[in-house]
Amino acid sequence: MRYLLSCILTLFFLTSISSQEVDTILVNLKEKVKESQSEIERAIALTKLGEHQIETDLPRAEQSFLEVKNFLESCKGHDHTRDTYLANAYNKLGVINRRKANYIQALNYYLDSKKMYEEMDDYDKVGDVIHNIGIIFRYQEDYKRSISNFKKAIRINEQTKDTFGVAAAYNMMGVSYRRLNKIDSAMICYQKAKDLFKKLKREEDIRGVDNNLATLYSSQGDHQKSLPIKLDNLNYYKSIGNKMSTCVGYFNISRDYSSLQDYDTSLKYADSSLTIALQEGFKERISKAFLRKSYVYRKKEDYKNAYDNYRSYKRYSDSIFNIESVKRIQELELMYEFEKERKELEVISDKQKSEVQLYVFLFVLTLIVGTTVGYLLYRNYTARARIVREKLEKEKLKKELLREKVKVSESELKSLVADNSMRLKFIIELSDKIKEDKKQADSKDIQQYTQSLILQLQQQIATESKLSSIQDRIEEVNRGFDSKIVKLYPSLTKTEREVCALLRLNLSIKEIASIRNATTDSVKASRYRIRKKLQVPSGEELEHFIQSL
Repeated sequence: MRYLLSCILTLFFLTSISSQEVDTILVNLKEKVKESQSEIERAIALTKLGEHQIETDLPRAEQSFLEVKNFLESCKGHDHTRDTYLANAYNKLGVINRRKANYIQALNYYLDSKKMYEEMDDYDKVGDVIHNIGIIFRYQEDYKRSISNFKKAIRINEQTKDTFGVAAAYNMMGVSYRRLNKIDSAMICYQKAKDLFKKLKREEDIRGVDNNLATLYSSQGDHQKSLPIKLDNLNYYKSIGNKMSTCVGYFNISRDYSSLQDYDTSLKYADSSLTIALQEGFKERISKAFLRKSYVYRKKEDYKNAYDNYRSYKRYSDSIFNIESVKRIQELELMYEFEKERKELEVISDKQKSEVQLYVFLFVLTLIVGTTVGYLLYRNYTARARIVREKLEKEKLKKELLREKVKVSESELKSLVADNSMRLKFIIELSDKIKEDKKQADSKDIQQYTQSLILQLQQQIATESKLSSIQDRIEEVNRGFDSKIVKLYPSLTKTEREVCALLRLNLSIKEIASIRNATTDSVKASRYRIRKKLQVPSGEELEHFIQSL
């Protein structure tokens, strides 16, 4: 007895300390609201106050968030801070209305919040809103759609590394699987949720999973396993002032005692759940509490109270669960999806229009650039063609002048060669005559002979002066030819290159032999070797081939 009394006093002491801490936090938050210097500061302070009140004082939390919502909606223009706090206000008002069983209004708020978070690309919060929408479908007993939303929330939260969001979605998904009597799937979800909450060291959320596990044990008839968990968690929720969890805790314990046929204890816990639900306006919990009491009274054979409580249950139940509200919820969701698809189509349409305009602009720009480049290329081509034509004309003129010069040089050279031939003949004849005259001459005639010889020699000197210019003429006409033919045909000897230079001047074999003081046979042999080394095609004249070089 003393031990029990000690435990009660300890629990009371801890509860008092916790309540004082909560009160201190509440007082500080209210002071910050009063000290706000501007409307936006007040909205931020009210948001923090509302988030603190949402588990302990739902009506005041709703007032705080409504004030935030009304002020931020009246602000003109879009600001990231304003949009963030407004989207959060919508989400929290969705939670409050969901707890009050105003599911249509709750879904409206959730969809507005989801839309704003998506526009801000804040997918951390999008996952949270989808999770909350899943809870609405669970309360509407549309468990398949609730599971679909929880799975979607898990995917988003895993991508954004929101471990708490993943754990919370697994916990709620376990409840939906339990309602569908898929016990194994529910157990897997609960275990995943509990493991993640343990990593995060979230005691309150771990207890929430334990509560759901206890409910599962209870549904399997294992009340000895479920009751200790529920009673322990109830004391914890009362100590932290969590009204919703306390209300649910009382109800779950009432159900266990009902199953154990301890109807008086069951009624006591059902009444406690109903009292909190009525104070906080938790319509769904009110409905469930009346139904539980009706069931217990029926078991006690107190049919009057059973009937009265059932009527109260029907009144609240009909206001929550009816065909019209289900249709309205479905209509809201469909309207949201339709609006979302319409906006996506508008975005796609605008994007396609922009792409078409861009393509047209690029096409016109390409056409202009292409035309300009084509014109510039054409002008450049015509200019270069003109320059090439002029250059060709100049080269042609140079060649004509060179050809004429070569022809003149050839004529002069041939004349020199002819003079050279005459010189040789004359020298031979002069030599023969001197020899003949020497035999026949007498002393009187020597003087006259000498005079005649001098005259002939003077003529020969004139001829010799002509002959000395032959080599100069050859070099002038063939300037640069020798270096070129050395480069093209390095196997040619010097003698062969000299013969090539003479052949280039279109001289005959006899003329070349005369110039080089060689026999015609040796010139012919040189000509043959040259043709072979130059690889002159058969049928083409050697002189023409050399001139083409």
